[in-house]
Amino acid sequence: MADSSSRPNAPAALLDNESDLLRHPACPMCHTPASVTQDAIEAGADWRCARCGQHWDATRLAAVAAYAVWSAEHDRVSGL
Repeated sequence: MADSSSRPNAPAALLDNESDLLRHPACPMCHTPASVTQDAIEAGADWRCARCGQHWDATRLAAVAAYAVWSAEHDRVSGL
């Protein structure tokens, strides 16, 4: 039987990958991965989406996120 103690367990590996994915945002319009990290955006960086050409920065991303929250709440209250 092989020794499994040297292999990382799957849940930990998935969590590590998930944190990497969360640190690299994507265009809210077409979901193309951004060319900058989340840390860079929080520090004031911006980027233009290579696929759809939309310009994104922290302010625009926050507006899109706020609208998504509002829309979900509106749908929940409306029973949609």
